[in-house]
Amino acid sequence: LRTNSLRLYDRHTQFAKAVKPKRLRTNSLRLYGLCELGVAVCCFSVWLSFSKLVPWYAPLLTACGDGLLCLSLARFAIAGSVVLPTAIGLGLSFPFLGDLAAGEKAPAHYLAKLYFANLIGAALCAILAPYLLFPWIGLSGAILIASAIDLIVGCRALYLAKEMHPEPRPSQPSVENPARSTEGGRRPAPILTIAFVSGLVFFALEVIWTHLAGVVAGTSVYAFSSMLFIVLSGLALGLMR
Repeated sequence: LRTNSLRLYDRHTQFAKAVKPKRLRTNSLRLYGLCELGVAVCCFSVWLSFSKLVPWYAPLLTACGDGLLCLSLARFAIAGSVVLPTAIGLGLSFPFLGDLAAGEKAPAHYLAKLYFANLIGAALCAILAPYLLFPWIGLSGAILIASAIDLIVGCRALYLAKEMHPEPRPSQPSVENPARSTEGGRRPAPILTIAFVSGLVFFALEVIWTHLAGVVAGTSVYAFSSMLFIVLSGLALGLMR
Protein backbone atom coordinates (compact mmCIF):
# COMPACT_ATOMS: atom_id res chain seq x y z
CA LEU A 1 0.00 0.00 0.00
CA ARG A 2 2.83 2.36 0.84
CA THR A 3 4.54 1.59 -2.46
CA ASN A 4 1.35 2.20 -4.44
CA SER A 5 0.77 5.47 -2.56
CA LEU A 6 4.29 6.64 -3.40
CA ARG A 7 3.79 5.75 -7.05
CA LEU A 8 0.47 7.62 -7.13
CA TYR A 9 2.08 10.65 -5.50
CA ASP A 10 4.98 10.53 -7.97
CA ARG A 11 2.59 10.41 -10.93
CA HIS A 12 0.59 13.32 -9.53
CA THR A 13 3.77 15.34 -9.06
CA GLN A 14 4.91 14.66 -12.62
CA PHE A 15 1.48 15.64 -13.95
CA ALA A 16 1.53 18.89 -11.94
CA LYS A 17 4.99 19.76 -13.26
CA ALA A 18 3.82 19.06 -16.81
CA VAL A 19 0.70 21.23 -16.70
CA LYS A 20 2.14 24.04 -14.58
CA PRO A 21 3.63 26.01 -17.51
CA LYS A 22 0.32 25.87 -19.37
CA ARG A 23 -1.61 26.94 -16.29
CA LEU A 24 0.90 29.72 -15.73
CA ARG A 25 0.36 30.97 -19.27
CA THR A 26 -3.42 30.78 -18.84
CA ASN A 27 -3.31 32.78 -15.63
CA SER A 28 -0.88 35.29 -17.12
CA LEU A 29 -3.08 35.82 -20.17
CA ARG A 30 -6.11 36.24 -17.92
CA LEU A 31 -4.31 38.79 -15.74
CA TYR A 32 -3.07 40.59 -18.84
CA GLY A 33 -6.66 40.86 -20.06
CA LEU A 34 -7.73 42.26 -16.69
CA CYS A 35 -4.93 44.84 -16.89
CA GLU A 36 -6.14 45.95 -20.32
CA LEU A 37 -9.69 46.23 -19.00
CA GLY A 38 -8.33 48.34 -16.14
CA VAL A 39 -6.58 50.62 -18.64
CA ALA A 40 -9.85 50.97 -20.57
CA VAL A 41 -11.67 51.96 -17.36
CA CYS A 42 -8.94 54.50 -16.52
CA CYS A 43 -9.13 56.08 -19.98
CA PHE A 44 -12.90 56.30 -19.80
CA SER A 45 -12.66 57.82 -16.31
CA VAL A 46 -10.32 60.53 -17.64
CA TRP A 47 -12.82 61.26 -20.42
CA LEU A 48 -15.62 61.60 -17.87
CA SER A 49 -13.83 63.60 -15.19
CA PHE A 50 -11.15 65.76 -16.85
CA SER A 51 -13.41 68.67 -17.81
CA LYS A 52 -14.84 68.67 -14.27
CA LEU A 53 -11.39 68.65 -12.68
CA VAL A 54 -9.91 71.47 -14.77
CA PRO A 55 -11.52 74.21 -12.58
CA TRP A 56 -9.71 72.63 -9.60
CA TYR A 57 -6.35 72.47 -11.36
CA ALA A 58 -6.01 76.19 -12.13
CA PRO A 59 -6.42 77.41 -8.50
CA LEU A 60 -3.95 74.75 -7.39
CA LEU A 61 -1.30 76.16 -9.72
CA THR A 62 -2.01 79.80 -8.96
CA ALA A 63 -1.93 79.16 -5.22
CA CYS A 64 1.72 78.14 -5.50
CA GLY A 65 2.69 81.56 -6.80
CA ASP A 66 6.37 81.74 -7.75
CA GLY A 67 7.46 78.92 -5.48
CA LEU A 68 9.33 76.47 -7.67
CA LEU A 69 8.98 73.51 -5.31
CA CYS A 70 5.25 74.05 -4.72
CA LEU A 71 4.63 74.58 -8.44
CA SER A 72 6.56 71.43 -9.34
CA LEU A 73 4.67 69.36 -6.78
CA ALA A 74 1.35 70.73 -8.07
CA ARG A 75 2.29 69.82 -11.63
CA PHE A 76 3.30 66.31 -10.57
CA ALA A 77 0.02 65.92 -8.69
CA ILE A 78 -2.03 67.02 -11.71
CA ALA A 79 -0.09 64.80 -14.10
CA GLY A 80 -0.31 61.88 -11.68
CA SER A 81 -4.08 62.18 -11.31
CA VAL A 82 -4.49 62.00 -15.09
CA VAL A 83 -1.75 59.62 -16.22
CA LEU A 84 -0.59 57.51 -13.26
CA PRO A 85 -3.49 54.99 -12.97
CA THR A 86 -3.35 54.21 -16.70
CA ALA A 87 0.45 53.99 -16.65
CA ILE A 88 0.37 51.55 -13.72
CA GLY A 89 -2.09 49.32 -15.62
CA LEU A 90 0.13 49.35 -18.69
CA GLY A 91 3.19 48.59 -16.57
CA LEU A 92 1.48 45.63 -14.93
CA SER A 93 0.76 44.07 -18.32
CA PHE A 94 4.44 43.62 -19.28
CA PRO A 95 5.35 41.03 -16.59
CA PHE A 96 2.36 38.95 -17.66
CA LEU A 97 3.56 39.07 -21.27
CA GLY A 98 6.93 37.89 -19.99
CA ASP A 99 5.22 34.94 -18.29
CA LEU A 100 3.56 34.08 -21.61
CA ALA A 101 6.94 34.10 -23.32
CA ALA A 102 8.40 31.84 -20.63
CA GLY A 103 6.20 28.97 -21.84
CA GLU A 104 7.56 29.10 -25.40
CA LYS A 105 10.44 27.04 -26.79
CA ALA A 106 12.51 30.21 -27.37
CA PRO A 107 11.35 32.63 -24.64
CA ALA A 108 13.77 35.43 -25.52
CA HIS A 109 12.82 35.36 -29.20
CA TYR A 110 9.10 35.26 -28.42
CA LEU A 111 9.41 38.13 -25.93
CA ALA A 112 11.30 40.14 -28.54
CA LYS A 113 8.46 39.56 -31.00
CA LEU A 114 5.90 40.73 -28.44
CA TYR A 115 7.96 43.83 -27.71
CA PHE A 116 8.44 44.46 -31.44
CA ALA A 117 4.69 44.31 -32.09
CA ASN A 118 4.07 46.62 -29.13
CA LEU A 119 6.61 49.17 -30.39
CA ILE A 120 5.23 49.11 -33.94
CA GLY A 121 1.74 49.84 -32.62
CA ALA A 122 3.08 52.65 -30.43
CA ALA A 123 5.05 54.18 -33.32
CA LEU A 124 2.05 54.13 -35.66
CA CYS A 125 -0.14 55.76 -33.03
CA ALA A 126 2.52 58.42 -32.33
CA ILE A 127 2.45 59.56 -35.96
CA LEU A 128 -1.25 58.97 -36.73
CA ALA A 129 -2.76 60.56 -33.62
CA PRO A 130 -1.74 64.22 -34.15
CA TYR A 131 -2.05 64.16 -37.95
CA LEU A 132 -5.26 62.15 -38.29
CA LEU A 133 -7.14 61.44 -35.06
CA PHE A 134 -6.87 64.82 -33.30
CA PRO A 135 -8.00 66.94 -36.29
CA TRP A 136 -10.80 64.48 -37.06
CA ILE A 137 -12.31 63.57 -33.67
CA GLY A 138 -10.37 65.68 -31.17
CA LEU A 139 -8.82 64.67 -27.85
CA SER A 140 -12.09 63.43 -26.35
CA GLY A 141 -12.76 61.17 -29.31
CA ALA A 142 -9.19 59.84 -29.24
CA ILE A 143 -9.52 58.93 -25.55
CA LEU A 144 -12.79 57.12 -26.25
CA ILE A 145 -11.22 55.18 -29.13
CA ALA A 146 -8.24 54.22 -26.96
CA SER A 147 -10.62 53.06 -24.23
CA ALA A 148 -12.68 51.02 -26.72
CA ILE A 149 -9.56 49.38 -28.21
CA ASP A 150 -8.25 48.43 -24.76
CA LEU A 151 -11.67 47.03 -23.91
CA ILE A 152 -11.60 44.84 -27.04
CA VAL A 153 -8.02 43.71 -26.34
CA GLY A 154 -8.84 42.84 -22.73
CA CYS A 155 -11.96 40.87 -23.66
CA ARG A 156 -10.06 39.04 -26.41
CA ALA A 157 -7.27 38.10 -23.99
CA LEU A 158 -9.80 36.78 -21.46
CA TYR A 159 -11.50 34.75 -24.20
CA LEU A 160 -8.18 33.23 -25.31
CA ALA A 161 -7.30 32.41 -21.70
CA LYS A 162 -10.64 30.66 -21.30
CA GLU A 163 -9.97 28.52 -24.40
CA MET A 164 -6.55 27.38 -23.18
CA HIS A 165 -6.68 23.99 -21.45
CA PRO A 166 -3.72 22.46 -19.64
CA GLU A 167 -2.36 19.45 -21.47
CA PRO A 168 0.10 17.14 -19.71
CA ARG A 169 3.52 16.96 -21.27
CA PRO A 170 6.37 14.70 -20.21
CA SER A 171 8.89 16.62 -18.20
CA GLN A 172 12.33 15.68 -16.98
CA PRO A 173 13.42 16.78 -13.53
CA SER A 174 16.12 19.38 -13.75
CA VAL A 175 19.19 19.09 -11.55
CA GLU A 176 20.28 22.45 -10.26
CA ASN A 177 23.97 23.16 -10.06
CA PRO A 178 24.77 24.80 -6.69
CA ALA A 179 27.73 26.66 -8.13
CA ARG A 180 25.65 28.03 -10.98
CA SER A 181 22.86 28.99 -8.57
CA THR A 182 25.31 30.85 -6.36
CA GLU A 183 26.83 32.54 -9.35
CA GLY A 184 23.39 33.56 -10.68
CA GLY A 185 22.53 35.04 -7.29
CA ARG A 186 25.38 37.53 -7.67
CA ARG A 187 24.36 38.65 -11.16
CA PRO A 188 21.05 40.52 -10.74
CA ALA A 189 22.53 43.55 -8.92
CA PRO A 190 25.01 44.66 -11.64
CA ILE A 191 22.57 43.74 -14.42
CA LEU A 192 19.81 45.78 -12.79
CA THR A 193 22.27 48.66 -12.36
CA ILE A 194 23.14 48.51 -16.06
CA ALA A 195 19.44 48.44 -17.00
CA PHE A 196 18.73 51.39 -14.69
CA VAL A 197 21.54 53.52 -16.11
CA SER A 198 20.58 52.59 -19.67
CA GLY A 199 16.96 53.63 -19.11
CA LEU A 200 18.05 56.84 -17.39
CA VAL A 201 20.34 57.82 -20.27
CA PHE A 202 17.80 56.85 -22.93
CA PHE A 203 14.97 58.96 -21.52
CA ALA A 204 17.38 61.81 -20.84
CA LEU A 205 18.29 61.68 -24.52
CA GLU A 206 14.60 61.63 -25.40
CA VAL A 207 14.07 64.86 -23.48
CA ILE A 208 17.11 66.39 -25.20
CA TRP A 209 15.86 65.26 -28.61
CA THR A 210 12.49 66.86 -27.88
CA HIS A 211 14.17 70.20 -27.17
CA LEU A 212 16.39 69.89 -30.25
CA ALA A 213 13.37 69.14 -32.42
CA GLY A 214 11.63 72.15 -30.85
CA VAL A 215 14.51 74.42 -31.90
CA VAL A 216 14.10 73.41 -35.55
CA ALA A 217 10.40 72.51 -35.91
CA GLY A 218 8.96 74.48 -33.01
CA THR A 219 7.49 73.26 -29.74
CA SER A 220 4.33 71.63 -31.02
CA VAL A 221 2.59 68.28 -30.76
CA TYR A 222 3.71 67.55 -34.33
CA ALA A 223 7.40 67.98 -33.52
CA PHE A 224 7.10 65.80 -30.42
CA SER A 225 5.12 63.09 -32.24
CA SER A 226 7.66 63.01 -35.09
CA MET A 227 10.53 62.60 -32.63
CA LEU A 228 8.61 59.91 -30.71
CA PHE A 229 7.82 58.05 -33.94
CA ILE A 230 11.50 57.96 -34.89
CA VAL A 231 12.56 56.79 -31.41
CA LEU A 232 9.97 54.00 -31.24
CA SER A 233 10.71 52.91 -34.81
CA GLY A 234 14.43 52.76 -33.98
CA LEU A 235 13.72 50.58 -30.94
CA ALA A 236 11.58 48.27 -33.07
CA LEU A 237 14.28 48.02 -35.74
CA GLY A 238 16.81 47.14 -33.06
CA LEU A 239 14.70 44.10 -32.14
CA MET A 240 14.82 42.67 -35.67
CA ARG A 241 17.52 40.03 -35.48
